[in-house]
Amino acid sequence: MSEIKQLEADYLIIGAGAMGLAFADELLKHDKQASIVFAERRGMSGGHWVDAYDHVKLHQPAIAYGVNSLELSESKTDLSSRPQIIHYFERISKNLVSTGRARFLFKCDFVGEQPLDKGAIATVASNIDEGVSYRIHVKRKIVDSGYMRVEVPATHPPRYKVDGDVQLVAPNALTKLERSFSKYVVVGAGKTGIDAILYLLDNGVIPERIQWVISNDMWMWPREMAAPNTVGDMLSGQLQGLIDNAEIDDAFLQMEREGIVFRLDKNVQPTKWRCATVSMPELEQLKSIKQVLRKGRVARVSTTHLHFESGEEQALSRNALIVNCSANGLAKRRAKSIFADGHITLQPILVCQQVFSAAYIGRLETSSLSDAQKNEVCFPVPHPENVEDLPYCMVNSFENLVKATRIIPWWLYRSRLNLLAQAPLFILVKVWLRIQRQLPQARRALDQVYVHNQLEPVQQTQQDAKRA
Repeated sequence: MSEIKQLEADYLIIGAGAMGLAFADELLKHDKQASIVFAERRGMSGGHWVDAYDHVKLHQPAIAYGVNSLELSESKTDLSSRPQIIHYFERISKNLVSTGRARFLFKCDFVGEQPLDKGAIATVASNIDEGVSYRIHVKRKIVDSGYMRVEVPATHPPRYKVDGDVQLVAPNALTKLERSFSKYVVVGAGKTGIDAILYLLDNGVIPERIQWVISNDMWMWPREMAAPNTVGDMLSGQLQGLIDNAEIDDAFLQMEREGIVFRLDKNVQPTKWRCATVSMPELEQLKSIKQVLRKGRVARVSTTHLHFESGEEQALSRNALIVNCSANGLAKRRAKSIFADGHITLQPILVCQQVFSAAYIGRLETSSLSDAQKNEVCFPVPHPENVEDLPYCMVNSFENLVKATRIIPWWLYRSRLNLLAQAPLFILVKVWLRIQRQLPQARRALDQVYVHNQLEPVQQTQQDAKRA
């Protein structure tokens, strides 16, 4: 027997992950009349953290992660673990519910909407009981908090073919292994692959028993720089690299000389940049892996060989375990207007800072600005993927921050999710004045970089968007 339950709320938030919770936290704080319903397909809040592997930790300080109203960690160097983060999200959810203005519909999928003159009628259906659905009168806006679609190997199988008798696991299985293997073959060079390598090394697997398949090398941020007192210098240094160099590769080499980025192998020029953050001791651990396979993307895994798209092959040891870390965790999505026609689409407005961005968008939503004015001050900054994404990411990020300082400067300074603002005031002022001087030069350099490198700009700057 089917049952349709009637609900009413000002906002429907699709997804109860980190961005959705950061947005809701800010919205309810600054709008005392707003009410929210969350529709979350999982059985609890936390988004991709619910599906992630047990040994995952943050790559950047926990002091600037989560929501503004609740500390995750007071330490400026702590990297909270998955259990800590799941517990933290549970506390946030309880805090939101305790306001009497938030409700969570877990194990529910957003089905669709019927627009009204103001608001919409949204349909949400249970994914464990086909007879239960909800008809929600959304009086203000529908918020898509899952547009960035973070992928993890546990929920996204390999894109390459795998023969039936191959021993292949997602990194979630590493903590549950009960026997050893002759080789551990880690496929993937991103954050997940790095975590898998470090977990194996930290748990006694010798480097000689690890093979690492790297389809594309990437530049990495040193975690020592991603701290309140130094993150401003790191970001300013990236702007300067853009200003000083017409060649994108030269910009990264300049940043490398200044200690702002590093790479796994000095003899290999990386083509990727995805905000991966690694400490110097971790880098030395990664460098201990000598069996690094740079033969392109894997096309197929058989019991005896890795078969690459390039046509090359690599023999596998008997009793080898393939650890699939190839899911595109931080995919670059097409930018779209954040505020549009009764909808809010949560996206980063500061490079690789999702929760800060979501909180900022939540704070903007409570302002008196029109949707058009809000879009003027929060231009989307999709996750970078390739080195040529550096210019637009940095320019658009700082254009957003400059505009934010004119609209809600006190909020920006007080937000604990703003890692820049956690530095002592004299450091913050020094860095901010430098960036304000650099930004006009960087904006001019942006066009020159794309012309010189014969590249199509994958994203417009805010200036370009206005002209269009």
